[in-house]
Amino acid sequence: MGEGEFDWVLLEKVDRCVGKFDLTEVQDAQWAGYVEYGGHPEKNPWGKKKGEGYMEYDKRDGEDGVDVYESCNFASSSAFYHSFAQVCVNTWTTSPELQKALAQAYAGLSTGGSFFHSQGSY
Repeated sequence: MGEGEFDWVLLEKVDRCVGKFDLTEVQDAQWAGYVEYGGHPEKNPWGKKKGEGYMEYDKRDGEDGVDVYESCNFASSSAFYHSFAQVCVNTWTTSPELQKALAQAYAGLSTGGSFFHSQGSY
């Protein structure tokens, strides 16, 4: 969908962080739900008409069968994964519980933002 190179270093950091905080099942379920819901626009509300809602309209055919209606905003949701990865690599003076809560929040924001920007519902 994009024209730049995939960030394999970020993916490795995210994978390590997902494992560190035992979030594999949650992240897998969120992305599987994204594909399942978005891949069936005939039964689930998906997409928008040009000129509706938020000003961005840049429909792209997703490789996973899910059309993306706000491609720039969709891509910017990955920024939350950068913050997510930083939770794992920084030395924190906070409790492990707070660190896990931050990791959960950033990971959820990334998948949630991707979902809504793909759908075009802002």
